[in-house]
Amino acid sequence: MLYNFYIDKRKNNKNDKFVDIKMDYPIEVGYNEYLKVKLIDFKYFNNLYNINSVLQNNQFIIRKTPTTYITLDESYHSIDLSTEFYTGDILNNTLNGNTIRTYENANIDEVIQTTNYKVIYTRPTGTGAVPLFKNIFTGVDNNGISMDQRYNEIIVENKLNPFLLKRLSWGVYDDGSIIPEAISFKLEISGSVDGISYVNIPFITNDTISYPIRGILVSPTTTSSLLKVLTNITPYRFYKFKVVNLEHLETSTYYNNIIGNFKLSRLQLQDVEYNNDIIVGTPINYNITIPNGFYNSTNFITTINTLLIPHELVLSLNTITNKISIANNTTFLPLLETTDISIELLLPNLNIKENFGIEEDIIDIFRTGYTADNNINLINTSKIILATNLNFTNNTHNELIDGNSEATGIANILAWIDLDDPPMSCIKYRNYENNEYKIENKIITNIEITFYNEKLQQLVLDNALIHLQVKKVRSKYY
Repeated sequence: MLYNFYIDKRKNNKNDKFVDIKMDYPIEVGYNEYLKVKLIDFKYFNNLYNINSVLQNNQFIIRKTPTTYITLDESYHSIDLSTEFYTGDILNNTLNGNTIRTYENANIDEVIQTTNYKVIYTRPTGTGAVPLFKNIFTGVDNNGISMDQRYNEIIVENKLNPFLLKRLSWGVYDDGSIIPEAISFKLEISGSVDGISYVNIPFITNDTISYPIRGILVSPTTTSSLLKVLTNITPYRFYKFKVVNLEHLETSTYYNNIIGNFKLSRLQLQDVEYNNDIIVGTPINYNITIPNGFYNSTNFITTINTLLIPHELVLSLNTITNKISIANNTTFLPLLETTDISIELLLPNLNIKENFGIEEDIIDIFRTGYTADNNINLINTSKIILATNLNFTNNTHNELIDGNSEATGIANILAWIDLDDPPMSCIKYRNYENNEYKIENKIITNIEITFYNEKLQQLVLDNALIHLQVKKVRSKYY
């Protein structure tokens, strides 16, 4: 005898993880009978979002851990650029054998450099390939180099490491000419990490060199400042120096006539050596939620990048390997008494790890970037499993893995159905193999069919059409 059940899940169990088929009358077997169960066919409209809270693959965590660097000690150290570039005589402007002089930028820039340091001296257009830069690093005043703020500036680069410029002394040579109008000078200093963007570095106390009106010729003299402390707390690779006048006369005829009477005669630098104590702070977790929906690789990456803007992380997809790369665009300058932030990505379960193509639960996102282990996988589920509460004579065996915290044990499996078709299409199954299962139940009052994915998570399917058949069979031994 056959008992056929045609079920539309929406009628009684639309928002449940199961279908409960209640019998009008119990199915019972006699002493010489047994029952078999068979799923004839199944149809499901695949509207289960591939990223959603049900699968627990719509949330991940960005963890930020602050690391504070505190200065413990500092000592000043003179930067001996005189010996670095020039021969031993401190008043001799002869370059030593380790120094190369070149002219760049249409001869505007005069460059001297060794393997350790590089100095660029900028001159007026049309100067030509002639050496004008002199040794102003000795700490002994001489007649110096032009300091016309319209053209002249000096850039000192440490080619190996950033250094923390903390003190300097500078001087101005005066040739003794008449000064019809008072003029004052100051040294402007700025630092840069990349040689492109510069940050102004003031002195802690005002430091100017001034000349009052002078109506007669006098003997040449040099006025130099004592070593003055800078406000700088950042190690830079590049430092720029420029002498400017405080009266803003640079556009006047007077400035043009008088500036040649003054030269920059000294530039003596001191950096600071320091030790840092490192204090690792308490990590802070930021929960990131991806809106439920159907995602392809393009809008998946775009959506996550929008969510990660506050954290300065950017995802990209390699179109050849289909692997995600994560760029950490945060910046950190090793400031004294400042804080750096380390970033970790936490993926709480297997489902979302497979979406990202990442095998680890926690990964560090360094500023060098990160590339996933595997390709991304945005399939919502590969299989729909129909399990039943009926007691099979030969129980089905499974070796499945947990996808998330909703994973649970699974009863006897009626069907294992592919879910390979695109979203918003119909999944159709027909039991062409005629698979049926002998059961031990002697009386059936209801049959419960529960839906799972291949990661042992029960699924709420809001639609399904099911044809189930129970067969009463007489034993051939009677």
